[in-house]
Amino acid sequence: MTRVYYRDSHGAIIVYDVKRQETLSGALRWKKDLDSKLLLDNGQPIPSVLVANKCDLDNNVTEQELAQYAKQGGFSTSFKISAKTGQGVDTTLDYLIRNVLTAEKDGLYMMPMFQRDNNVRRLSCEENEGRKRKSIVKNMCC
Repeated sequence: MTRVYYRDSHGAIIVYDVKRQETLSGALRWKKDLDSKLLLDNGQPIPSVLVANKCDLDNNVTEQELAQYAKQGGFSTSFKISAKTGQGVDTTLDYLIRNVLTAEKDGLYMMPMFQRDNNVRRLSCEENEGRKRKSIVKNMCC
């Protein structure tokens, strides 16, 4: 991929299909390419997660194997998800967002996300995890 696709990225989710093992090598290549083109100010890779999709289907990928793939590829961590059922999606996004916000707070991005344009909305990690999801859904349109 060219550098323009990664420019100003603050985090990455790289997904592979657990039913097609060859997609794992593609995911590892993408991560290597990403790391060669985009780093934090401290020289570390941007927060990234390796995601094994289709965990709702029978597969042979264990948590230990997935963690090993993530470590081998230099990912922050790994998750099993199902795009079909939504299983694991919220956990994955929460993890990545928290890591991006921490890096932002620590001043590790060359271009802070809030200095790019006026259309950026500020995100924050709520300390009160007890907030009802219902209120979030209520505020969504469509």
